[in-house]
Amino acid sequence: MMKFKEFFKKHLGDGILALALVALSASLLAYYLLPRNDSGDKYANVYHRNDILYEKISLKGEDEKFPIDIENDKEHIHMVVELKNHKIGITYSNCSNQYCVHQGFIDSTMQTLICAPNEVRVTIYSLTPSHDSEIEI
Repeated sequence: MMKFKEFFKKHLGDGILALALVALSASLLAYYLLPRNDSGDKYANVYHRNDILYEKISLKGEDEKFPIDIENDKEHIHMVVELKNHKIGITYSNCSNQYCVHQGFIDSTMQTLICAPNEVRVTIYSLTPSHDSEIEI
């Protein structure tokens, strides 16, 4: 009986860590296995600064390039947002680091493109409510 108490005291932290890892793994597995509602109409909203809506683009449209021209206090922001194969991506930006261009194309309601220097965000949302759609208030 004494050995059991000593063992329990010695390995309590290991047991808690193992349970936490199992719980985290189970929740991630459940999240990825739950069905997503990607069948509804999806749109990409292009926001500037404090969530000022600049443009709304339907992902069901034809392939097209959308120029984004914004006069900022300091400079002129020029970007090109492209719709290709029902996916949206930033294909040109006059920012210095070009990280937004290298993010590629997205089509899921859980994905966002961000151009930090230009303070521009492209967020995809669906009109059909689902567990993974963005809630706008």
